[in-house]
Amino acid sequence: MNLVRMNVSGIYIDPKSNVPIVVLKDKTTKNVLPIWIGPLEASSILIELEHITPPRPMTHDLFVNFLKQNNIKVRKIIITEMRNNTYFAKIYYKSGLKTKELDARPSDAISIALRLNVPVFVNKEVIENTIQTGSSSGDKDMKDYYKQLLEKLDKKDMGDTVM
Repeated sequence: MNLVRMNVSGIYIDPKSNVPIVVLKDKTTKNVLPIWIGPLEASSILIELEHITPPRPMTHDLFVNFLKQNNIKVRKIIITEMRNNTYFAKIYYKSGLKTKELDARPSDAISIALRLNVPVFVNKEVIENTIQTGSSSGDKDMKDYYKQLLEKLDKKDMGDTVM
């Protein structure tokens, strides 16, 4: 698997669907990968990006606390594939002497990676397929919209972040 290291650029609202998008960007090649996510997942990511400490642990904080207390080290997360317009991810971790992987939704994996300061990778094939397909429907209007959205995200003029 050919991997591209990406950073979380931010959380934006898709102006057409009003759905939050977590945007991943590659520093070197300027690849942009938007992943539509739910509002709760967006809030969890945004809280970490904004360095906000909630009064009680949120679900991702609880999971990270569990990992730390049990000496489980997350090494990286990878957005591995896209099937039927759905992204899939894996969390790679070390427990004792064994390296293991855990299936996860990309939004959960990203939220955990941010909290633990571990790298986020995307399978290059996922980036290429996302750019080429643009939508699951094959509808020309949707492909044009998707292309314009990617251009806006690349210029970072999407508008307000979620919150």
